[in-house]
Amino acid sequence: MESRDMSAVLPVPFSRVLVGLACAAALVVTGCSQSATAAGPTLAPDAEIPTEIPAGTTLVVADQSEAQQYSLRASGELDALPFDVEFANFTGGPEVLESFRAGATDVGIVGDVPPIHAAASGQDVPIVAAFQKSKHTYSLATAPGADVRTPDDLRGKRIAYAEGTAQQVVVLRSLGLAGLGPSDVELVRLRLGEFSDALVAGQVDVAPLAEPRLTRYLDDTAAAGGSAIHDLDGISEGLSYLYAPRRTVEDAHTAAALRE
Repeated sequence: MESRDMSAVLPVPFSRVLVGLACAAALVVTGCSQSATAAGPTLAPDAEIPTEIPAGTTLVVADQSEAQQYSLRASGELDALPFDVEFANFTGGPEVLESFRAGATDVGIVGDVPPIHAAASGQDVPIVAAFQKSKHTYSLATAPGADVRTPDDLRGKRIAYAEGTAQQVVVLRSLGLAGLGPSDVELVRLRLGEFSDALVAGQVDVAPLAEPRLTRYLDDTAAAGGSAIHDLDGISEGLSYLYAPRRTVEDAHTAAALRE
């Protein structure tokens, strides 16, 4: 079946990256603005990362769906950081990458696909840290009345995907669990932020969702019969990456903040 583009239709605390990679997941941002910190000295490739963070150093961090922002504020860790943080919210990895190109953000956390796209497009975005969350991060949310209970039920269904994202891989691996391929379903190209609305509107039957969108969708559609297939093995490695434009890691001020 053919793929359709419907994008125009649907309206852990941050700590020392070198000590604990999982702590990188707590970086967060709100509002998108040009990177604010005045440029510091340029570090040589073999230079030691400074330990002192100059006053006024700011990291503009790309968050997705404000998930990390809520965690950081709720934990109180935001106030403990020895530098300023500004928040920019995006709906997916491709948008984070665009913000790097525009010079609007300094660092972001993404899944395993965006760094591959960055390398393929020739964008110099080094990976600073990697960490692993649950391999069951994603579930296949199903629209009310879709009658999808296992991957075997996906044949012939309309499935939302977002190009260049971890969710795209989740869709393909979910099909593989049932021995299916893209030609066995109708792939509907959407933005990540449109998945839930498309399910509610009946424009797709299935969409891969993670928290907090998953719980929000299930709560909103419980009475109508919205559901999800949980705990599918093999559709995600649970890997996330902290990565940043080359200018961020070469700037002595922002590099020191990243190290902290």
